[in-house]
Amino acid sequence: MALLEDSYESGHPQPKDILLLLVEVADTTIEYDRKIKVLLTLEAIY
Repeated sequence: MALLEDSYESGHPQPKDILLLLVEVADTTIEYDRKIKVLLTLEAIY
């Protein structure tokens, strides 16, 4: 993914840019989701 020279001032990011961002976010938060968030959810349910 390459940023536009004008930092997207000429338009919104395209789907190919957003898809890569979502993959990156998912990759960096998966450990938190699996270890911490699941425990917090279980505590709230029970």
